[in-house]
Amino acid sequence: TLVLKALKKDQDMPVLVFEWNEAGFNDVPTVPGLRNGIAGQNRVAIITKNGATSYSNIIFTFPNGNAIGAWVGQIRVNISWAINQPGIPNVCTSVTRINRITERDTGTPSTALDLENFSTVFNR
Repeated sequence: TLVLKALKKDQDMPVLVFEWNEAGFNDVPTVPGLRNGIAGQNRVAIITKNGATSYSNIIFTFPNGNAIGAWVGQIRVNISWAINQPGIPNVCTSVTRINRITERDTGTPSTALDLENFSTVFNR
């Protein structure tokens, strides 16, 4: 229902749904909630500081597909700590991209959704 809420509020905007891995943000026991135990290396830095709207820190809407592309393109430069690291749990177990298929796309009224496994985004 959270996905539908996000899609209803931000119509026609692409969505990323994250299944976060808590262990990836708790790899330093004395500093929970931070990747590598470093301030600022958290979920907010990964997504919302990069132009997305958050729904419960699980679902994120972007203004358009280009915005997701720009976000992906800057991962290695700006948030390289989020990339999968040997010996440290990954920050998420899966990422799914959801696009609403609209009348503009098909020429007929539609409420269909296109789902794409986007989990490789942190494997770069």
